[in-house]
Amino acid sequence: MSDLQASSATREPRATGALRIRWITGVLVTLGFAAVTFGLGRMIWPAPVGAAEPPSGLVPFFIGLSAAESVLFGLGVCFIVFGYRRVAGAGQPIWLSYATYLAVAWLMLSWWPHDNLHRTTLAGNWTGLLAIDYGFHLTLMAASGIVAVFAYRALRHPEGRT
Repeated sequence: MSDLQASSATREPRATGALRIRWITGVLVTLGFAAVTFGLGRMIWPAPVGAAEPPSGLVPFFIGLSAAESVLFGLGVCFIVFGYRRVAGAGQPIWLSYATYLAVAWLMLSWWPHDNLHRTTLAGNWTGLLAIDYGFHLTLMAASGIVAVFAYRALRHPEGRT
């Protein structure tokens, strides 16, 4: 056995254990925040009096969408906690790394408040709807553009050179 194989063999169980702990921690953070946001959604944004309710046959689909948004929110929190080191390690300019880190977080976190604000906006409140859509849609478009620039640059210069 070569020295390289021996050193890999002795480090691998520790690395595997650390990776497993990171994964478990990430899953727990994600599911914990998903549970909290799923439970708090209707408390923070109660349905307005007189708001239309969906037909009972569609309610499970709305619940599924809300659950997916909550899980994505949990993943967003997990990304905020653990993701910056990976983004910064891609060898891109610091401004682009920070912008990408914030953009990815926003792309994951924003759906929960966005949908809940839509749900609680009364029919006919076009100004409110427009404010929600401008506030979320334009920022999501900008975030997508930032991520695209980061990906293009990182893939164009995989060694980290810009």
